[in-house]
Order: sequence, then C-alpha cells, then structure tokens
Amino acid sequence: MSDDELNVKEGDEVLVSNLNQERIVKVTRVTKTMIICGTSRFTKFGVLIGGGKWNCTSMSLLTPEKKNEILERDERDRLRRWMTDNIDRMRLEELRAVKDLLFNMRFNMRNIRSES
Repeated sequence: MSDDELNVKEGDEVLVSNLNQERIVKVTRVTKTMIICGTSRFTKFGVLIGGGKWNCTSMSLLTPEKKNEILERDERDRLRRWMTDNIDRMRLEELRAVKDLLFNMRFNMRNIRSES
C-alpha cells in the first residue's frame, strides 16, 4: 500500500465532499482497487470513479473534529427546518415566549463568557 492510499475497511465512516457539500458515509465494501460507499465507487486514493471530468467529489479520512462539526451543522439545519415548518402554526403568545427565551439565552451566554 502506498502512502497516498486510504487505509479504510468495511464499516468505517469516511468524509465524502464536493464543492457544495460534506457528508459522512459508511464504507460498504473494499476491493483490491476500489472503496465502495453505497452506490458510489472511489479509487483507493479517494477519487470518485465515473464522475466525469468536471466532477470534484472525493473521499478522505474522517477526523473526530470534522465529524463533530458536520453532526452539529446537520442538527442545526434540522432544527432550523423544524422551526421554519412550525412557526406559522404558533400563536402570537407562543412566538413571543420563544423570542424571550432565545433573547434571554443569548444574553445569559454573553454574561457567562464575559465573566470567564
């Protein structure tokens, strides 16, 4: 195995990224020449097979820091979508309570940071 080859095995989580997105995927199979994640096939060096000359999708090893960053981003996006979907159904009193709660949380966090 050369230094540039990705050392992964079936079941490992890896980072698949392109210009628009980064996502965590599981390696479903490893052959002598390919790493397979679901329906996507990559070379042992992390280059997408069959992506066309303008495709820049690649695979890399997933660090714990990057995994946490992606999971937090995904959770933030899910919560934002949930709030957007439900905000129109809320009564005015509920909206005011949410606004007050968020304002107080931010105000308290600022005070905690300034005291440290």
